[in-house]
Amino acid sequence: MTGRYEFFITSEQDKKDFFEPIENKFDVIKLLMNVVKFITIYPHISVKSSDYKITLYADKMSRLFFFSKNKYFSIIFPFTIKKEGDEYSFSLKNNVGNVDSRVTSEIIAFINEACDVNIQNIDDFFDVYISNYNETSKDFYPLLQELLLMEDGYFRYDYDSSRANGALHPCNHYDIFYSQNTAFKIGLYNSISDKDMIDLVDLKTACWFLRK
Repeated sequence: MTGRYEFFITSEQDKKDFFEPIENKFDVIKLLMNVVKFITIYPHISVKSSDYKITLYADKMSRLFFFSKNKYFSIIFPFTIKKEGDEYSFSLKNNVGNVDSRVTSEIIAFINEACDVNIQNIDDFFDVYISNYNETSKDFYPLLQELLLMEDGYFRYDYDSSRANGALHPCNHYDIFYSQNTAFKIGLYNSISDKDMIDLVDLKTACWFLRK
């Protein structure tokens, strides 16, 4: 189902869950699971506006955008979304398996445990899985595999006057990637709107150009 969906955030816990710094793939996966949970219960939340919101853009590109006052960021949305009445449901892109409350909770529990034992290699990873997750729902492993193998497409816009340092750290900038080994900045002369952020990666609109 294609379309653009907006979800406003007011609770402090949700703001924390959705706007914590992204440092690795596990953070991205956990964020996706929390977003699915949030959207699933959203029809029962009477919120009309907020400075914090999530925009899901499901069309030729499929992305989540997270907006706060001075920070925007975006990641891939690797699921199919369906809406019947006020209710939302999710599945993997190949329509095999439901991404529901149970399996998202299982994935979050797995990620938390994997972080707690400080996984160092693939053997540690499978030890966690084999030891504790033999009786999960049938959708757990296909979903986990999909999430671990996906390209997450992270990028962020910051307005950061407190750390501004000329062209080395422009007040307005994009951060591309989240890992310190790969991340780099693209400076901007002006602030941007949430519409600009979406338009930058919208495959149906004209490309943006870099000028020096």
